[in-house]
Amino acid sequence: MFQKSDYFQRYLTEISDRMDYVFNHPDYDEVKQTVSAKVFRNLGSLILKDSIQYGLSESGQETGQFAFINIENLGRDGTLNLEDVSRVEDAPPEFLLQEGDILFSRSRLIGICSVVSKGEVGATFGSYIIRFKVNTKEIEPRYVAKFVNSELGQAQIEYLQTGSSGNNINVDQIKKLRILYVEPRRQAEILSKIKAVQTEAKQIEAEMGKVNEESSRLMMDKLHEQILPTSNRNGTNQNDSYFYKTGRDGRSPYFVVDFRELGTRLNYTFHDPRIQTLMGTLASKYETTTLSEVCREPIRRGWPIDYLPSGEALVIKTVDLKDAFIDYENCLRVPLDFWEANPEIQARKNDVLVSSTGFVSIGKADVFDKEYRAVVDRHITVLRLEEDYDPYFVTYFLRSDFGKVQFEKYWVGSSGQIEVWPVDMGQFIIPKNTKNGIPYERQKEIAESITKSLKRTRELEENRKQLISRAFQIFDTFVQENSQSGLSPAS
Repeated sequence: MFQKSDYFQRYLTEISDRMDYVFNHPDYDEVKQTVSAKVFRNLGSLILKDSIQYGLSESGQETGQFAFINIENLGRDGTLNLEDVSRVEDAPPEFLLQEGDILFSRSRLIGICSVVSKGEVGATFGSYIIRFKVNTKEIEPRYVAKFVNSELGQAQIEYLQTGSSGNNINVDQIKKLRILYVEPRRQAEILSKIKAVQTEAKQIEAEMGKVNEESSRLMMDKLHEQILPTSNRNGTNQNDSYFYKTGRDGRSPYFVVDFRELGTRLNYTFHDPRIQTLMGTLASKYETTTLSEVCREPIRRGWPIDYLPSGEALVIKTVDLKDAFIDYENCLRVPLDFWEANPEIQARKNDVLVSSTGFVSIGKADVFDKEYRAVVDRHITVLRLEEDYDPYFVTYFLRSDFGKVQFEKYWVGSSGQIEVWPVDMGQFIIPKNTKNGIPYERQKEIAESITKSLKRTRELEENRKQLISRAFQIFDTFVQENSQSGLSPAS
């Protein structure tokens, strides 16, 4: 909003108990005047007594019994995104989330507000989050989240937060947030309008998924291979997906493996004959190699990163991989000196980035196609290929059924989290760049045809972003119009 070198002056009578530069900056005078109207109420007056709580002072892990919500899981749309969620093994009952809880980020990514829905009940949360409940007879939790995340809510957070080496906002400052108060009926009306737009955006997401699935099938077509029929224990053919981790194949068919073939892996899916059959078909048609053989550097994953709202370098997370492109626009950030100090987790142009954890997200793959400075977090595996392998071809291969079944084969984990380790991803089989495999020029030809088919996905994504922006605009307009109805200051 302004540069800290800006000069301004205040009379002593204009200064209250806050003498910091930002709080007293004249750019916020209009905001302060607006929220002083009678139609605004202090958030503290709407919060239920004794409901405010700081989260657990723990560090999230790859596995554990409880989903561990951290600030990066809070969404500006007021919902939680658990695609990159960490886990903890233990959480006291009083730290488990309940439906309708409001989560507020107090540090680093300050002022993001989300509401816990039914699907997130029973998770726990980290210490950078403040949890509280509101009186639902007076105000809807989703309305509170929409307001806090709105333009007027964020403007207040900008001048209420404090800090020197790193900004934060505390409970007393959160209670001072002024919320536009309208009767519950009108709250429901505006939330309904926004929900209609968000539902349309969700429908576009579903359509994007269908387009991506079609591109995955196109790879199989190019390799002249179809999904193989499978047989259940009664011998009848099934065309169900192989993909056990998703829960779509609930039959758990019985099969026998000679103990001499077991090796060190006793996983059900590792030895599933349906997976073995499909991979055997690939090996019989093409000369193959492994990912570890075609990468010019060791396959590696990122590590935990402290994100910031701004910075010169991007952080690529699972949520940023769309299985069609990388959403650079919404990436979190880190300072340039962090990027420079950590070359091991830097992403470079033409790297293949793969989501390697999570039931829903495991196996998503996209090409890092920019010259941006970026690092990857601990859920992303980096494949840095030899120059005679086309990164787009390898990416599309991993998205195809030939790739998916290998994620099925090698995933490990329990307690709510699964993952594929770099050493196992290195054993993935792909066609070799040879005459009897798929030569480089043919790889490029296949990749270019699939890229064309994915053009529709980018068009849909632009439409989705416009709808999300429209949802924010609807609420901001509602706030502006209703703020004018009570211009006299509150007593």
